[in-house]
Formats: sequence, structure tokens, C-alpha cells
Amino acid sequence: EAKQYDWFCDMHREALAISRIGKVRQIISSARMTSEFEVKVGSVPFLPDFTPFAYSGGLPVTIEGAIVSTADITPTRSGSAWEIFMD
Repeated sequence: EAKQYDWFCDMHREALAISRIGKVRQIISSARMTSEFEVKVGSVPFLPDFTPFAYSGGLPVTIEGAIVSTADITPTRSGSAWEIFMD
């Protein structure tokens, strides 16, 4: 029974975890910045318009992946800061 309860708690935690950010990396060159965010996302949320469930959360299915953003970086005239122009 303890293992079954632990399994239930793990599945419940996963179902309610809409997203979690893991490691974040930034790669900066002389003119570009790339940011990479590792994420885990609950992939099947309960939507009250389409399911009989009317509470937040979802099925305990998790997708792991990364969100990547890029930007041009340009030093300001003073040279003490950068302007960032996201793609």
C-alpha cells in the first residue's frame, strides 16, 4: 500500500506541475546572445470546456525539452551596457 500511495503522490505532483524550468544557459558572442531553458511541461491539461473536470492540473504526462531564444546584442554608446534586440 505504501508503494501504491507513493506512486499516486508522484503522479499527482506531475499532473499539477504545469511547467518547471531546469538549467538555463546563455551563449554570448560579440554580436549575439542565445538563451536555452530546459523545461518540463505537463502536456495534457484538464480543460473544463472539453472534459468533465473543473479544476487545475492535468494528466500525469510530462514533456521534457528546451526553449531557445536568440537576440542581437549591441554595446551602448557609453560602452557600459548592452542593447538587446530579440528575434
